[in-house]
Amino acid sequence: MDNNKIIRRYGILKTNIYDSFSEDMCELFGEFEGTVCRSIEPETQQEEPYTLITFGTDGRMYLKIEKSSQYGVRLSIHLGDGTVSGRDLFYLDSAGTSSGTLGAYSFARSPYGAVISVISYGDSAVDTISDANLRLFFSKFTDEEGGEHYGFVYCNQAGDDAATSMSVIMATTMHPYIETITGSKLFLGTLANHNVLCNAFSYTQPLVSSRLYKKLQTEGSVFGKVKIGGKTLIAGGYYALECVQE
Repeated sequence: MDNNKIIRRYGILKTNIYDSFSEDMCELFGEFEGTVCRSIEPETQQEEPYTLITFGTDGRMYLKIEKSSQYGVRLSIHLGDGTVSGRDLFYLDSAGTSSGTLGAYSFARSPYGAVISVISYGDSAVDTISDANLRLFFSKFTDEEGGEHYGFVYCNQAGDDAATSMSVIMATTMHPYIETITGSKLFLGTLANHNVLCNAFSYTQPLVSSRLYKKLQTEGSVFGKVKIGGKTLIAGGYYALECVQE
């Protein structure tokens, strides 16, 4: 899979989107060290197949991709047992209408991590999903001793660069439970005359990412592949992942 390129999938029948999405996600994460992808077939006809992508040697943190008759496919983040919503389990939103017959999603990878959109449903075979809906970010975080930990950051709103309130979900291989960051001014708006970034960090764990950035303020809607401060980044909803220089 190419780095630094946003790949867009659209016009996928809901009945086929699980196969497409799970295949893309396994390829997306396949080159990150310590990552394992497994497809699980159901034991009975009443159960649906699912895919697990685990991170780190203990497998505590993982993504679960489930086939769903209602949504086509659902993606969730898990820590540990991954059974209590908001504590060690969190489902990503979907966009559009769940009654739509066609799905769309986007994703990208750099040597420093990955970016994934929520899945959008509708009835158009040509509509793609906005880069403002690139809302799940994956990268490495560093602790105070220099140890590295894989982690995810998820924004609960599309990044229209105008919202004054939002929530951020964070999970890393160091977190005992999923961290939820809420506040009325996590993003400062679009009144700046230049783009303002800071390194992504955790409030509950001593972790900072050197390649994933929180967008504090922008001079306008800044999404997709952009250059900010001499860096090439893939910017989505309120965060941006650094790419290699071209």
